[in-house]
Order: sequence, then structure tokens, then C-alpha cells
Amino acid sequence: MRSGSFLGELIENVVSKYGEEAFKYLYVKKKGKIDPSLQFLINGINARDIRGLETELKGEDVVAIIPPVGGG
Repeated sequence: MRSGSFLGELIENVVSKYGEEAFKYLYVKKKGKIDPSLQFLINGINARDIRGLETELKGEDVVAIIPPVGGG
């Protein structure tokens, strides 16, 4: 991803590259919005604590997608 891009754009690029399976994983199908149960970490910091999907990315940033985790 090039510097100056945003997290939301990265997610759109992932869906564009990997298709329907990525869309099903990242979006709430009926609403067409990114699944709020997913966590996006940028260099280990939750994107919600920065600027959410409007977080600007730099070329060296590491983005992790964390699914909901349950335990018991």
C-alpha cells in the first residue's frame, strides 16, 4: 500500500484483489459495511483508537485483521 492511503482504501483493495471470500470475511453482507466485530491493528494499535477507517497509512505500516475471539 502506498503512503497517503487510508485503512478503508486498503480494505477495499483487499476485497478487490481476493474477491467474494474477502468480502464475506470483512463485510456485514446485508448492510455492505465493514464488520464491526473485526479489529484492525496498525503497528499494534487499534485503528479505532486512531481515526478508524480514516487512519492514514504509511508504506512501512503493518496492518493486522483480528477476528472476534471467544473463550470459556
